[in-house]
Amino acid sequence: MIGAGEFVTRINNGSFLRELFSSEQNWDAMLDARDSPCFDAAWCAAFAAVQPDGAESSLAKEVRETVFKEVLQLTGHAELAGYASDDFSLIIATIERHQRNDFVEMLWHSYLSRQFPH
Repeated sequence: MIGAGEFVTRINNGSFLRELFSSEQNWDAMLDARDSPCFDAAWCAAFAAVQPDGAESSLAKEVRETVFKEVLQLTGHAELAGYASDDFSLIIATIERHQRNDFVEMLWHSYLSRQFPH
């Protein structure tokens, strides 16, 4: 996985999120797929492993807010913006804590491939 600085630079460059979220997608179907027991359990397990105390750094909060606002602006879909901001907060928390988590790496690689993980 990359470092925190490079991660934040990619998010703030203006095109990374736009390339994924400005395309027409069936976001509701993708969100429904994320609500499947398998995906939801894997996401929750990754969160518990990375942030067992639920604490979030100031950088993770900043990333969460940036992603939420940009995805909401691009799509007008608040639920989608919430899911994406949660993902990016989990990814940066994993980076900051120097942890390795296969599920979080899958999330990040999906985003790098310009695919919303679902």
